[in-house]
Amino acid sequence: MYARLKGQIKEICKNYTNLARLMNIHPVTLSNRLNNKGKAFTLDEIDKICEILRIEKGNVTKYFWGET
Repeated sequence: MYARLKGQIKEICKNYTNLARLMNIHPVTLSNRLNNKGKAFTLDEIDKICEILRIEKGNVTKYFWGET
């Protein structure tokens, strides 16, 4: 899951640590969310990720729920 999102992270932020820093969360928290360990992303986190990674609102489901 989140394959498209992970690709966008690498393209824009280069790695998860950089995205976590921009989101003001711990890198382990981001890693856990991306690997379905623990809590899912909150709506606020999804909004922040979309802003940072320049994901248009109409494409959110492609990145977070795998729809094409």
